[in-house]
Amino acid sequence: MIDTIDIPFTQYHLPNGRQTKEIFAAPKELKPKVDEILSHGLEFTAEVLTNGYCSFCISNNQMGLDVDCEICPNGPTVPEHIIALVKRFDSMYYEKLLIEKLC
Repeated sequence: MIDTIDIPFTQYHLPNGRQTKEIFAAPKELKPKVDEILSHGLEFTAEVLTNGYCSFCISNNQMGLDVDCEICPNGPTVPEHIIALVKRFDSMYYEKLLIEKLC
């Protein structure tokens, strides 16, 4: 039995923003929330910042909108920060942001 699900990320690399597709293996209990996020046409993005920290975002790239981000040191705590980002997603908040962006 599989105990994880794959979350697809687009990783942006320094210095020119080159993109690669990455996968984060997340606990399977996040599947409903990940499915909800993806059903809105949102994407997961990642990048290592110039200060060495990591930025993980849930984004609507077509609208140029980061719905939520988690910034953390690059290291062993990265998984818990990605999990927190996924758990924190709120569809109602996203819809409010989208309306504000469109108005």
